[in-house]
Amino acid sequence: MRTAALILAGGRGERMGREVPKQFLPLGGEPLIRRTTRPFETSKGIDRLVLVVPEDWVEGTRRIMQGTAKPLEVVPGGATRQLSSLRGLKALEGSPPDYVLIHAGVRPFVTVEMIEEVLSFAPRAVTFALRATETLVEVEGGRVQGVLDRERVYHVQTPQGFPFAEILKAHLEAQRDGLKEAPDDASLLLRLGGEVWVLEGDPRNLKITFAADLQLAEALLKTSLQGPRGG
Repeated sequence: MRTAALILAGGRGERMGREVPKQFLPLGGEPLIRRTTRPFETSKGIDRLVLVVPEDWVEGTRRIMQGTAKPLEVVPGGATRQLSSLRGLKALEGSPPDYVLIHAGVRPFVTVEMIEEVLSFAPRAVTFALRATETLVEVEGGRVQGVLDRERVYHVQTPQGFPFAEILKAHLEAQRDGLKEAPDDASLLLRLGGEVWVLEGDPRNLKITFAADLQLAEALLKTSLQGPRGG
């Protein structure tokens, strides 16, 4: 089975309040995107990688990623997450893999074990997700309209895994229909009637969105490097 990993790092990170996009900020002494990518390099199940970044960061990213252990292509992203994902998929289209993992570049705590778990479900489409533990409500006009059943509600994480031909078709159909801002790739497969299976997520698989998230990530990294204490 031919495989590829598509790492989406095309955002500008305005909510972080920094000039440098958050995926290039330092985490543990190296660019966050480098840390995110490494488990995909390490996994024996991944053959090659495509990294989608802002257009003006393509050359800088190539320098950051020098010495990557596997074939790597860096391509410019689109105006939305969905369009960036499509650009990454099209970069793979010339020599298509059988199965592709798609991962958010701002989730630096992905592990080789997570990657291998996704691959073990191929050719099925899968996503990591965390069961909701707090009450979730629907709000309109500043007022609560209803309470969601948290037994049926999950917080989606990446990586997600898909048969390449199926997810590319889902993206092309969405583009044809004028859809540009799907929240993730699994939702595009679902709108065509596809099935997506759920794997148990990990709360440590943190998504870096705000400055506080980066501080938490530094603390998590420090704890993981220290390891368990005896006594």
